[in-house]
Amino acid sequence: MADKTKTGEVPYKIILSEKEIPDCWYNVRADMKNKPAPMLDPGTMKPVTAEALRHVFCDEAVRQEMDNETRFIPIPEEIRNFYKMYRPAP
Repeated sequence: MADKTKTGEVPYKIILSEKEIPDCWYNVRADMKNKPAPMLDPGTMKPVTAEALRHVFCDEAVRQEMDNETRFIPIPEEIRNFYKMYRPAP
């Protein structure tokens, strides 16, 4: 079977070996010169607080969502183990 990347076709799915599965998520905001404006609370139209986000997300997701400084966020072992079984594809 021909390598689709050499023919200019975009591969439908890329299969990674277990060694290639990422161990960190990349936070693009850490490298942005101009940081995005803070999220606004739709009820008050003021910057959303971590406490308000806790009604929607778990604590770790809140921390990541509000983090503008950390470039690489370690992926928890439990999630990496799940990635070994299943990874969503576009």
